[in-house]
Amino acid sequence: LLGLIQIMAQEFVKAQIKGDKVVVFLKPSCPFCVTAKDVLSKYKLKTGHLDFIDISGRSDMNSIQLSTK
Repeated sequence: LLGLIQIMAQEFVKAQIKGDKVVVFLKPSCPFCVTAKDVLSKYKLKTGHLDFIDISGRSDMNSIQLSTK
């Protein structure tokens, strides 16, 4: 079951980062995530070229974190 969750998390990450955009997977409780979001939000990127995805509270959060390393 854990293998399936990891595979699904990897597919989720791949789908989100597809294309020419910046994607940040974050947890609002993480000070590094908050800083990264604040810094990146100051740049005037084209609409749709910067996405912040809150992974906190997701059942696959740990698998997503492993998939983004």
